[in-house]
Amino acid sequence: MESPDTPPHIDKVDARAGTTPGIVRHVLFASLGLAIAAVAVAWVYAGSDADTSPQASASSPANPDGSAP
Repeated sequence: MESPDTPPHIDKVDARAGTTPGIVRHVLFASLGLAIAAVAVAWVYAGSDADTSPQASASSPANPDGSAP
């Protein structure tokens, strides 16, 4: 019997109540992969949506009828 002054000793496995499968590691890797994929898709979509070529803006008329502004 232990004395009331000493704290109880609990085994490591009993304190955790089982095993540690490492599921947190899998969730972190999956969420990191999804975040990288989402940023890549947003980057590609934003790059294809903007027309920043100087030839396209210089050759297109300012008014629909073709007259200068």
